[in-house]
Amino acid sequence: GKKFEPYSEMTRAEYITSIVTALGIAPEWDVVFEDSNAGDWHFKFISAAYKAGLIVGDGSGKCMPNEKITAEQAAVIMAKAIELRGKESINNTSSPFSGNISAWAMPFVDKCADNGIFDDIIFNAKAPVIRSYMAQMVYNLVAEDK
Repeated sequence: GKKFEPYSEMTRAEYITSIVTALGIAPEWDVVFEDSNAGDWHFKFISAAYKAGLIVGDGSGKCMPNEKITAEQAAVIMAKAIELRGKESINNTSSPFSGNISAWAMPFVDKCADNGIFDDIIFNAKAPVIRSYMAQMVYNLVAEDK
């Protein structure tokens, strides 16, 4: 049978699929990236995420769906999901995080932190996201009391 495997590292495709599904975004079947094709299990979710503005790819026509997704990369998608849900950011003036976060990711990490997305997880910017962390982040995104 299938198992949740809470400590398994997630690919970009798995993470994107989780976010698209949690937000109830309708699947799409448009070819957007050269490395996500109609025969791939993740194709309709990658296409939907692109159409919804959650992802943009790497600038060379690829989205690298089978690569592991790091926490800071996941934060970019999650911050866009926050905006898609119309949630307000608290806009803290100082980040609760420091150290190894890439400059391009910092505004997205801050938005996620401001909105409680990282509550109850250990945030490590460069580490791959594990399934249990994804589940907690998704819960924090969709929970009505957040």
